[in-house]
Amino acid sequence: MNMMPKGAAASEPQFAGVHSPDAATERAAWGIRDRVMAEIERLGLRSHVGDMEIDGYTILPPEIAGPASFVEELREKALEVVDECPAFDVEIRPDRINTASGMFGQTRDAHYLLRHGPVFERALMCEPALAIVTYLLGESCRLQSMMAAKKGPGAEYMPLHADNNHIAMPVAFHHLPEHANF
Repeated sequence: MNMMPKGAAASEPQFAGVHSPDAATERAAWGIRDRVMAEIERLGLRSHVGDMEIDGYTILPPEIAGPASFVEELREKALEVVDECPAFDVEIRPDRINTASGMFGQTRDAHYLLRHGPVFERALMCEPALAIVTYLLGESCRLQSMMAAKKGPGAEYMPLHADNNHIAMPVAFHHLPEHANF
């Protein structure tokens, strides 16, 4: 099967493959790849990209994600917002295990965090996280949601799941990422 787009030179490398209609689009795709990889290199994230490719996830340590003071500020504000969220009436108490449980045990969450303060804007614009998300999804990715969750004590756990499967049916995962969580 010939994967070469019409008009592309036979010696031109293929990055976008069959999705690239012409040589100019193919060159543009390579330009995007070069920009994304330059950002990965600038931020020292090559090993984290490798983790993503091999394991499907990576963990950015606090010294890469941001200063300890920022991580603590983000955590405290997220807990404050979750505790004030009226949408879910699950009271998380250490003295009461596995009662008044939500879907995943004693879990409370809050959505639409951007409206709750600039610390969430700073989290959204975290350069290392954005670089990895851009590596996965491309430069035109968009925010679908921003939420925080607080899990209380108990034996329940968050089941392994895929956020790209919104219809709750088994899926064969595409080789190109459709969603990313960070």
